[in-house]
Amino acid sequence: YSYPVIKFPKNRVSKIYIPKNKIIYQYMLTTPNIVERYTPITIISKSGGIEISFQATALESGKEGDFIKVKDKNNKIFKVKLDKNGNGIL
Repeated sequence: YSYPVIKFPKNRVSKIYIPKNKIIYQYMLTTPNIVERYTPITIISKSGGIEISFQATALESGKEGDFIKVKDKNNKIFKVKLDKNGNGIL
């Protein structure tokens, strides 16, 4: 069972076509991807007081908090967690 949406949240988009003057339910909405497949993203690794960052290519699209596969310049593939800014965290 899904409840009607009283106010359309700013961080949500419709995942299906919603006709004009139709009641919007929560199941009709989703969070948009912050990283799209094949786009460059910054990977950040922190250890102690040291932070290292480098570029990689996203092999999957994803939302904040998702784990996606990325490929670095040496063609090494690994998974990172997406933060709210679209960076990959190791």
